[in-house]
Amino acid sequence: MTQLSSNEEFDYIVIGAGIGGLVVASRLGEDGTKSILLIEAGPDLKEDPRIKTPGLVTTLFGDEKIDWNFISEPQLHANGRQITQPRGRVVGGSSSLNFSMIMYPSCHDFEAWGELGNKGWNTENMAPYLRKFHKYTAPDHAVAEQLGLHSYLDPSQQGRSGPVPVCFPATYGTFNRAWDETFAKLGWQDTRDPIGGAKLGAFTCPLSVHPENSTRGLATVYPIDRPNISLLTETVVERILFTAGDGSNGRPTATGVQINGERGQRKVILARKEVILSAGSLHSPQLLEISGIGGAKLLKKHGIPVVVNLPGVGENLQDHCISSISYKVAEGQVSGDIMRDPQVAQSVMELYQKTKTGPLAGLPISVAFLPLVDGSKRASTEDRRHIIDTHLTSAPMENSGTFSAQQNPN
Repeated sequence: MTQLSSNEEFDYIVIGAGIGGLVVASRLGEDGTKSILLIEAGPDLKEDPRIKTPGLVTTLFGDEKIDWNFISEPQLHANGRQITQPRGRVVGGSSSLNFSMIMYPSCHDFEAWGELGNKGWNTENMAPYLRKFHKYTAPDHAVAEQLGLHSYLDPSQQGRSGPVPVCFPATYGTFNRAWDETFAKLGWQDTRDPIGGAKLGAFTCPLSVHPENSTRGLATVYPIDRPNISLLTETVVERILFTAGDGSNGRPTATGVQINGERGQRKVILARKEVILSAGSLHSPQLLEISGIGGAKLLKKHGIPVVVNLPGVGENLQDHCISSISYKVAEGQVSGDIMRDPQVAQSVMELYQKTKTGPLAGLPISVAFLPLVDGSKRASTEDRRHIIDTHLTSAPMENSGTFSAQQNPN
């Protein structure tokens, strides 16, 4: 961990060593004339066996050394249940405790960005970057046949030289193929590659796993081991510091951060060029608010001086929800229930440690995206618009244009 003196300066300060922050710091560090400080609230545990082993992901949830372990407010439409929100509190961020699934965005997401006037952010222009970030390793013939990859995956569209490993570990079984066949019989099967923005029907998504040793593909694959990049771990950014509105455009300008280190020592670190906030979907808006950027009414309620009155900050969070389904399996089929047997679990662990194979080498996850339906048929465009309009009218008053644009009915 880097040791810093108070009032030390860097060209760039990046808050959060997660999926976004590591990429930004690494790319900025390619210019050897610039100095970068990367600040992470958690420790550097990328060599922790639990983090490196794909199949041990659920053992990380709730571990306060690794997981922020957020819990939602009681949900009215979930019978008062509170939903856990695992978030990585470690170098690598949530790539250290997610399910390693490579899920490409829908083309409608990009088109919505473009329609807002963001030139260069449409599907066509973003496609090369979806290939640039990863290196795809094709599975052996048996796995490809088992998953029916020939029906939708286009090898020519996959990345070939990016830093993030993408593959199909040999951990799949009869359930994965049965999943795809079931949805195909129901008429929900798409033969387009998901990397192209098609997200309809059932398929098995690849994983971010190193094929050569079956270890998790962390965001730490982006190199930050450079002399001009300093990593500060176990350090909380308490607030972002701003000028009093004397920037080039008359607006407040971020000039640095106030940090609280491992031993509770507060320091001010200054940025000569930019402060880059990359603390995740939950922490980024919170840090903006406690730094004085947010709704003035809320900030004043908590005694926070208002730097910029921006009521949309901290509102309109949209999560990518998922529903799981449990089935009773046919007699003779082996399911994950066998892992409840301590002897089986021990054997599986020993197999992975010795050979880097077996159930822990990956996660045999298949998914399905289905359109809105009206009874037994696909909902019409008019019906979908009505559903979305109803949703929008029940949303917070501080809706931004981004919120509305993302509700693409197509």
